Amino acid sequence: MAICKVCGAQFVQVFPGDTSVHCGRCDPNRPKVTVSDLERLRDVPASYRELVRLQLLHDFRPCGDVFFLLGKLLCAAGSDPEEAAWAYPHLQPFAQTCGGDYWCWTSLRTGPAHEPEILHIDPSSRWVKLFAPTFETFLYRTALEETADEREAEQKGLRRRILETVSILRNVDAAALADDLELLANRTIQDYTPSNLRSCGLKLMGFLSAEEARERITRFVGSNYVDASFGYDFLDGGQGAP
Repeated sequence: MAICKVCGAQFVQVFPGDTSVHCGRCDPNRPKVTVSDLERLRDVPASYRELVRLQLLHDFRPCGDVFFLLGKLLCAAGSDPEEAAWAYPHLQPFAQTCGGDYWCWTSLRTGPAHEPEILHIDPSSRWVKLFAPTFETFLYRTALEETADEREAEQKGLRRRILETVSILRNVDAAALADDLELLANRTIQDYTPSNLRSCGLKLMGFLSAEEARERITRFVGSNYVDASFGYDFLDGGQGAP
């Protein structure tokens, strides 16, 4: 783990010998990805390709502890045999958290819209979550989950991050997802702390409860993506895969 010189967050240096001093969110030299770069990749989601064409991804920060890999997107699969996100040829990592989790699209599976599904890979627990059926529902879900589980959330900052995602979604014609997030952003932040956590001194603030977020995931992302977590055998098409 390393410490970002700008924000102070801990982050994982992606490759052996990586000497980065900025996390992915703060790196001033993050390279841009062009449409021609994407020709080297397989099964790029249509909405991701469109946002690259519009040059909107470079300065956009998804909600939650997420940043796009961009230049590292183009690294060859298998560059780190110990890391599942890079070791499987059918996976294309496109985003990471400062803690080292990855989001990937996969050529092995497609969702109902015939787009590559989005997987969330947690290397520390060796679990894979079937996260979203498309790239735009990935953006929606990361924003939705941030609105539901913030600790001591600051209303203006949270609303600004949600509305940035709304703007991005409107650029890929995901109007229903954008409209729903915009409705949430116009709410007042409330205390949704469950009683069992309140007794521990924790306080969760947001625009909606975890239960309402779950209902929205079911409605807008799909019931197959609510609690779909599997071991690494899922990546081999093992018995954990639905």
